[in-house]
Amino acid sequence: MGWLDQIAPQWALRRALAQQALKQVRNYDAAQRPRKWASWRRPQIGPADSAQLGAETLRASVRDLLRNNGYAQRAHRTLVRATVGHGILGSPMTPAGKAAPTTTRDAWARWVDECDFDGHHDLYGLQMLTARTAYESGEALVRFRRQSFGANTALTPLSLQVLEPDYIDTGKMATPVSASANWIDRGIEYTAEGRKVALWLHQVHPLDLSRYLKNRFESVRVPIGEVQQVYDMLRPGQDRGVSIFAGAVAPLRDLGDYFEAELMRKRIEACLSVFVTAPEGDGGLALGLADGTDEASGAAIRKLAPGMVHRLNPGESVTSVTPTSSPEIKQFADQILLLAAAAGGVMFEHMTGNFEKVNYSSYRVGSHDFAGWVEQQQWHVFVQRMCRPVGTRWAEAAQAAGLIQRVPVMRWTPPPAVTSPDPVKDAQAHQANLRMGGMAPSELAEKMGWTYAELLDRIEADLKLADEKGIAFDGDPRKNLKGQSNDAGNDAGAAGA
Repeated sequence: MGWLDQIAPQWALRRALAQQALKQVRNYDAAQRPRKWASWRRPQIGPADSAQLGAETLRASVRDLLRNNGYAQRAHRTLVRATVGHGILGSPMTPAGKAAPTTTRDAWARWVDECDFDGHHDLYGLQMLTARTAYESGEALVRFRRQSFGANTALTPLSLQVLEPDYIDTGKMATPVSASANWIDRGIEYTAEGRKVALWLHQVHPLDLSRYLKNRFESVRVPIGEVQQVYDMLRPGQDRGVSIFAGAVAPLRDLGDYFEAELMRKRIEACLSVFVTAPEGDGGLALGLADGTDEASGAAIRKLAPGMVHRLNPGESVTSVTPTSSPEIKQFADQILLLAAAAGGVMFEHMTGNFEKVNYSSYRVGSHDFAGWVEQQQWHVFVQRMCRPVGTRWAEAAQAAGLIQRVPVMRWTPPPAVTSPDPVKDAQAHQANLRMGGMAPSELAEKMGWTYAELLDRIEADLKLADEKGIAFDGDPRKNLKGQSNDAGNDAGAAGA
């Protein structure tokens, strides 16, 4: 029993409990602080600060990497192509799950082609731009720009503008003036309960100084309903996004430095360098003190030329410089690229384009794992944070302009995350799913980039033209593979029964 037990037993009990808890924590290797981990910084930091502290530097590093590093560029293209592909297709539906009326579908189709505020893309091109920005900068902003309209308008009065996260005015801060007042933290406005209600946005990109200075550093308040942040939330309470390439910057940068050192080594190896050793006391010039001259002068030669014949003085010897080579460069580079690919969310083969170590089976297994991660991004990030709000705002604007009578239910269908290496087997699997009722024809059509109504209209038009020309194809859905009418086959089967 110690003196603390006698004087303050309650404090002694707390101390004993704390010591016991500390011993329990130290049972985990990761909770210890050995000397070999002295340089490992493990800061305790909240979800908001973890995404915002150093965000500008991180974005600049990733952008520079994507400008100058081919491996990073290839990984970035792979992520965008797998996530968006030809577009996350939107189909207006009735609440009962049927195709929306023709007027609604036509209004949607017209708007899809003309929805870009800047006039560069259609809706699916904006999805691609959003994915590029989100994977590069950690998040993208999609701002809804409502347009004026008249009684005879034919286009939904709504435009979309994709912005980089730099538009958020991180210098905008405001403390609450009362317990129920809103407050602003680095350009994001919250209610007293902590709900995000608005973003404070610069009117032009703050890094375009020639344009930014004209606006006098002013930012405007944009309610959350008029702008969407598209990012992958890694921690509860995280209000900004972090680039997926954050963990790949250091490995790829180190690999670039390593390649530069190897290039210098190869340059030295390509140069034949020699040292001429003269006997002591011969009165000759020191190496490098004289320029190249003829032999009659007796000066040392500094440069070698192809086909040169030089007679050495008595007692002189020549030693060549042979830099050591590094035969393990490929193995080292592959290990670094494996680490960078894992951090960037892609396969090693996606980042490098090197498929020499994979076969059909191993690539399919790796592709399924990659496709599973991409599908999470499609549904939980891009459909949830971009597509569904876009569908809601479009329906509101179209109804306000009198272009549609009833608000449709938008059905979004992402494209396949991975292109199949064996489309014949996949087609057989789709056929089996259709026959068993595991997949609807409309679902298959939308995965291929069509709405089901558009696909049927096109098939109908193609078959009608073929009939007019008197041409028949095996692909005619009205015939089976043997060229027999499906109706005739069904009648024959019924008669045989």
